[in-house]
Amino acid sequence: RSACRRPAVEAFVCLRLHHRRLPLVSYRSQTPAPNGSGFSRRAEARYASTAGLGIPLIFLDESGFSLSPIRGTTWCEVGKPIVLRERFTRHSRTGLGFITITPVKRKLNFRFTIFEGAINTEDVIFFLTMIHEYYGGKVMLIWDSLSSHLSARKYFEAVHPEWFVFEQLPSYSPELNPVEQCWQMMKNVFMANFVPSNVEELESKAFEAAELLNNDPKLLASFFHHAKLPL
Repeated sequence: RSACRRPAVEAFVCLRLHHRRLPLVSYRSQTPAPNGSGFSRRAEARYASTAGLGIPLIFLDESGFSLSPIRGTTWCEVGKPIVLRERFTRHSRTGLGFITITPVKRKLNFRFTIFEGAINTEDVIFFLTMIHEYYGGKVMLIWDSLSSHLSARKYFEAVHPEWFVFEQLPSYSPELNPVEQCWQMMKNVFMANFVPSNVEELESKAFEAAELLNNDPKLLASFFHHAKLPL
C-alpha cells in the first residue's frame, strides 16, 4: 500500500487499495416516516442534538467514477453535433465523500478522496481512524447499511466505543443522504461531457469538482433542504 491523492485535510491519508468486490445495492424509493424526514424519531432526535452535545456531524457515502463520460445537454453549431470519443477500459475509481457540520456554527464542508477499485472494511476502519485523529473527540456519523459500514461499526463499538456515534440510514433511501446530491452535482454538472484519457485526468477532474462544491456553502445547504433535514 502506498499513499495516493487525498482532499485538503492534512490528517486524512488515502491508501492505494486492494481490489475486493462489494455486494451491489439497488435503491428504490421508500415511504417517508411520519416525522417527514424519513429518519426514525430516535435518529432525528440524535441528529438535532449534535449541537447541544458539541460534537461534529458527518454524512458519508461512496460512489463510483469511470473513464466513460456522462452525457449532458450542451450547445453546438448547427449541423455539427458534439462527438464524445471514450476509451473502452475497465479502470475505475471509488470516490468517498462526506459533508461535515460543525457543532456550534453549523458550518458545512464537503471532503472528498478517491480510492483505487472498491473499498472494503479494512479501508473504512483506517479512514475512520484518520477522522478520529483529526477531530480528537467523539463524532456522529450517518451513513447507509453497506456491508463494510456495518462491519466497521461493529469494530469501533467493540474496540473504541467512545469515538463515534453511529446512525444508519433506512434501507433503499439514498434521498435522505445529502452526499447523494453531491454525486449528482459532480457527475452530471461539473463533469458532464468530460472524456478523460486516463485515470489521472479522471481523478484531477473529480477533485476539481469537489473543490467547487466545497466553495459553495449555499449549494451544500440546499442538499439538506432536499433531504428535508434542518440545519
